[in-house]
Amino acid sequence: MAQENGIQNGGDNKEGENKQANGKPIWSTTGTALAIQIFLIILFLLWVFIPDYVTNPSDAAKAFLESMFSLAIVIVVIVHAMMYYQQAEAMNAQLGATQETITQNRHALEISERAYLGIHSIDGNIEIGRILINIENLGKLPATDIEVSFEGEATIPRQYVTEAYKTPPWKSYIGGLRLTWQLPIDYGNTQLLAGHFPLSLPISLDRRLNRSEREAVKNGRGKLIFSGRIRYHDGFRGDHETVFAFQFSKDEDRWIHYPIGTPGQVWAKWREEVEEHFDGVSALKSYPTTRGEVIPAKTKSEDKDEGQNPN
Repeated sequence: MAQENGIQNGGDNKEGENKQANGKPIWSTTGTALAIQIFLIILFLLWVFIPDYVTNPSDAAKAFLESMFSLAIVIVVIVHAMMYYQQAEAMNAQLGATQETITQNRHALEISERAYLGIHSIDGNIEIGRILINIENLGKLPATDIEVSFEGEATIPRQYVTEAYKTPPWKSYIGGLRLTWQLPIDYGNTQLLAGHFPLSLPISLDRRLNRSEREAVKNGRGKLIFSGRIRYHDGFRGDHETVFAFQFSKDEDRWIHYPIGTPGQVWAKWREEVEEHFDGVSALKSYPTTRGEVIPAKTKSEDKDEGQNPN
């Protein structure tokens, strides 16, 4: 079947070439032929009109020959100018194609040879309060000028937050209290080679969350999210950036990927800012979730009841 298609395509190409060859005559499709036609027409006009102005036959013949050679020089100059113009256009098109090829090859080289920094693993124990985030280079070139912008976010039910006034302070959030903290780290001139020992970012949870709050995260009653950005350079133009977000999962008993910038997260953050602006009084009657459900907002009395310890 493939051979038949090839034969058929070859026949179609030949038929198209024959149609093109049998179409317009070459005299009307080439610039040289057009110049020759113009040259012959002008020569005919000169042969007709020169005797009317030059009565002496010898002078008329001389004028005709001089005009013929002058006209031939002009035609040759015009033909060469057109040829040079077409050659210049062809060279410009070839130069553009060459530049595009160079750009594509450079882009392909950058993709295949550049550095790729990402999170290799998250080790440690939440109950103990020591977490180690390992950053690995999965590319080929070494990464330099590494900067990490880390943010931790803990959302704990109110009854598990025993110390409500810490530094930084807890804030009222949907379903409890939320604590966020930032940790910018600049590794300076440190080079992270590909396939070698990863960079380790230590996180001290015991300085942010007490044992009761850490146990709430471990048991699935609370939520702990680590997110941030890794900026680095590898010799190519511009800096590279890797965005990461992980959440501890009780069911999996390990850290899993967390969605970044979902509509539910944006809406919840905006709602939190509104509540904070109005001193904890919700200005919204309901808010949507990522599944399209509508959950009514809690009132102050409900928040107080939830904060009471049943024991």
